[in-house]
Amino acid sequence: MNAAYKIFTDCSSKEAAVKVAKRYFSTIGSEPSTLTIAPYHKGGFLIAGAIPISAHNWPEIIFEALSIAQNVGRAWVITGNIDEELDAWTSDSAISGVSSIQLQVVRTCA
Repeated sequence: MNAAYKIFTDCSSKEAAVKVAKRYFSTIGSEPSTLTIAPYHKGGFLIAGAIPISAHNWPEIIFEALSIAQNVGRAWVITGNIDEELDAWTSDSAISGVSSIQLQVVRTCA
């Protein structure tokens, strides 16, 4: 199971966004299994990546994902149906250069 992150930055160059991505994933203590960095149509850059979650049952998966997320952001807002997915958003990032973060974990088993 993976936790997918969309990290919205106010960076003016891809090089700056790469630095933000390195700082972000270093702070959460995990290397992304996938990573893309591209200009965002509203300005800045969008960093998209996924990290592995080691827990195996759904409540522990949610707890692990949120425990990791609190290292990079505060005041997370959780939306959607928690029985099917964890979808969380914050615009209170602990990482300089990050304007907002979306975290998503989709339940793949019953």
